[in-house]
Amino acid sequence: MLKLVDARPDPTIVGGYDDNDARIRTRNSVAEYCTLKMGAMLTAAGARLNEPSAGVVLEAELIDYTVVEGGAFSGSVQFRATLRGGAAPWSKVYSGKSVRWGRTHNPDNMNEALSNALADATEKLVSDVEFARALSGG
Repeated sequence: MLKLVDARPDPTIVGGYDDNDARIRTRNSVAEYCTLKMGAMLTAAGARLNEPSAGVVLEAELIDYTVVEGGAFSGSVQFRATLRGGAAPWSKVYSGKSVRWGRTHNPDNMNEALSNALADATEKLVSDVEFARALSGG
């Protein structure tokens, strides 16, 4: 099972602009979105966290989820992954980045930069040998 919590100080803020103090906010649940995206990537990689017999819980704590628009859309995501239910708890922090060209205040470009940064961080988790060992109990 995957449990993701948004541990950022203000979960409504998802970014800003490099030339002023304006903040970009969302009304959507970032934690829910990240849970769905990460869960899909983990399932595609073969993880069976949703099966009752899995016996492990992957907790993800969202530390950073930000896009800054300047000469480009720079997305940054960081989360702490913790496995519980195996031989011993295991934890590690993963970071992802994404850059998309543009300076348009376009929400689609901002969302794409954030999604790609999340995918980058999740790919690092999925391909981490330590994570695979901890997940398999070895």
